[in-house]
Amino acid sequence: MNISEFERMKPKETYKEINDSIEKYKNYIREIDPIMDSADEALIDAYVEVLADLKLIKNKFTKGL
Repeated sequence: MNISEFERMKPKETYKEINDSIEKYKNYIREIDPIMDSADEALIDAYVEVLADLKLIKNKFTKGL
C-alpha cells in the first residue's frame, strides 16, 4: 500500500478513538492532581503508563506501521 492509498483509506474513526482516549487519560490525571493518598498515586502511575502506550500507538498509526 502506498502513502496516497493509505491517506485515502485511513481509518479516521480509529484515529479519533486514539485521540479521545489520550484526552480521557489526560483529564483523569488532571482531576486527581494534587495527589491525596497512595491510591491516587497508584492511579496516576497507571494512567501515565496507559497514556504513554496510547501515544506510542498513535505514533505508529500515523506512520502507517
